[in-house]
Amino acid sequence: FDASKFPSKIDSLTGNGFQFTNTNRVFTKYPYGTALLQSPFFLLAHGSAPLLNQDQSGYSPVYHWATNIAAAFYATLGLWMLYLFLASQFPKLAATITTVLILLGSGVYYYTVTDGGMSHIYSFAMFAATLRLMQVSRFYTTPNRIITLFKIGALCGILLAIRPTHLIFILFTPFIFSTSWDRVIA
Repeated sequence: FDASKFPSKIDSLTGNGFQFTNTNRVFTKYPYGTALLQSPFFLLAHGSAPLLNQDQSGYSPVYHWATNIAAAFYATLGLWMLYLFLASQFPKLAATITTVLILLGSGVYYYTVTDGGMSHIYSFAMFAATLRLMQVSRFYTTPNRIITLFKIGALCGILLAIRPTHLIFILFTPFIFSTSWDRVIA
């Protein structure tokens, strides 16, 4: 990154997540996973900025809208995957109520509407997608084990790219599917 292109005081405004060096370089303490998931939205914003007579600096309003749309997209994806995961195991009404309560009673709504640039909503979507894929595939019994394992590996790789501490989720997720839900509920 070129430090001269950053807005003034960006380091303190972003929680000191960036460090500027004497050689005009920028270092960030954050992993790249959130940026990876936001990149299609950023590219659309970058391509449409000249059409909207906006600066292509990455800080004009079109880029902020792209971040908000990305957060809404991944929140919707995460909630849908969570609903499908729950609805296949529990009554649909219970799955619906639980999904709505998670949207309104946790940080999902906040990180979608207010802080869409933070990693939380992207983590949520990847967690939910991983659970759903593992539930649907039961990769140890599916005929396309290699492809399914690759998909699960890709999701786990994205989770690690978002935050390395997601390794804890990755290590314990297979245990969720090692028992029958019927025995857990009964």
